[in-house]
Amino acid sequence: MFIVVILFILSVILIVKGGDIFTDGAIWLAGYTGIPQVIIGATVVSVATTG
Repeated sequence: MFIVVILFILSVILIVKGGDIFTDGAIWLAGYTGIPQVIIGATVVSVATTG
């Protein structure tokens, strides 16, 4: 039971950190290309999270 709790906590931390890295990458892409962040949010993030 203890290992399940540890794995659950670790997986939640990894999911949150992965989302943070993904968001930072989308913001960088918007700045690099000059496309407004709203457009990046509406297209790249929505397509990448579909599925």
